[in-house]
Amino acid sequence: MPYSEQRRQRYLKRRLVELSYSNATSSLLVNCLALMVAYFSLNVKEVTWLNVWAVFTTVIMGTRLVINTIYQQRYPQGLPDETSLDRVLFWRLCFRVGAIAAPLPWAWLCLAALPHASRDAQFEIIVIVSALASGATAVMASEKVIGKLFIGLLLIPGSAALLIIEPPLTLMAMLGLIFFVVMALSHHNNHQMIVNSLELTFENEKLLHGVTQQNEEIRELNQKLEERVQERTSALEKMASTDSLTTLLNRSGLLTQLSEIADNSREVHVYFVDLDRFKQINDSKGHEVGDRVLKQISLSLRQVLPEGSLVARWGGDEFVICFMDRPCSQETLSTIFESL
Repeated sequence: MPYSEQRRQRYLKRRLVELSYSNATSSLLVNCLALMVAYFSLNVKEVTWLNVWAVFTTVIMGTRLVINTIYQQRYPQGLPDETSLDRVLFWRLCFRVGAIAAPLPWAWLCLAALPHASRDAQFEIIVIVSALASGATAVMASEKVIGKLFIGLLLIPGSAALLIIEPPLTLMAMLGLIFFVVMALSHHNNHQMIVNSLELTFENEKLLHGVTQQNEEIRELNQKLEERVQERTSALEKMASTDSLTTLLNRSGLLTQLSEIADNSREVHVYFVDLDRFKQINDSKGHEVGDRVLKQISLSLRQVLPEGSLVARWGGDEFVICFMDRPCSQETLSTIFESL
C-alpha cells in the first residue's frame, strides 16, 4: 500500500489509540487509590449518598478495566498494521466514552459534597482532583480534545464548588481556573509532541520503505541483466561451437566436447565422412546449391544417428561422427551411407 495521506492519518489514529490503552491501566490504578482516599475523607453523616457515589465510580472504573483488558488480550502487541479504520475508530470510541465518564463522579463529588465537608476534607478532595488533573496531562495526552475535557471536568466543578461553600474560597477558585488553563496548555504541548514523534516515525518508515523498494528494483534489474548476460554468453558460446550453415557442431565445438568426454574416461570411436564429387556440384550448380546439399546431408545425419552420438562438420565437405563406448555397427553405417 503506498504511503498516501490516507495511510498517514490511519497510522496516527492507530498509534494514538495504542498509546491511550497503554496508559489506561496506570490511570485506573490512580483513580482507585483516589476513590478510597476520598471515600474515607468524606465518610460523614452529612454526605448520605457517599456509598452511591462510590458504587457509581467503581462501576465506571470496572467498565473501563474490562474494556482495557479485552483490548490487551486481543492486541497484546498493539493494533496490527492491516487493522481497518473502522476497527481503530471503534476502540477509540470505547476509550473516549470511558474517558468522558471517568471525571463525572468527581465533578459530582466536588459540587455536592464539598459544601458539607470539613475544611480538612475539602482540601484533601481539592488535592486529589488537582493530582488527577495533573496526571491527565500525560496519561490523556493521546487525546487532543477528550484530554482537555477530562481536565476541565475535574477542575472547573471543583473551582465552582469553592465559590459556593461557606465561607467561599475565592482565591483558591481562581487558582483552580488558572491551574486548568496551565494544565490544558501542558496537555496540548504533550499531545503535539506525541503527534510530531509519530509523524517522524511514519516518515522514517516511509523513507525506509522507499529505500527497500528501490533496492528491490535494483536487485530485479541486476537479475534481469545477469540473465541477459547469461543468455548472450550462451548464444556466443553456441555460435562459437556451431557451424553457421548446417547448425552442426564445428571443429572447435567437437573438440571441446571430446575433451569433456575424455575427462570422464569414456571410450570414443571417431569416423570421418567425406562427400565424393562435392566440388563438382559447387562448380557446376553453384555454391548456393552446394550449401543446400550440405544442409540436407546434415539433416539426414541427425535423423539416422543413434541417440548419444555426435556429428560435426569438420570443414568443407568433411563430417565427423563420434560414437560413445562402442564402435558403430555395420548396420548403422549402412543406414548412414544410404541416407547420404
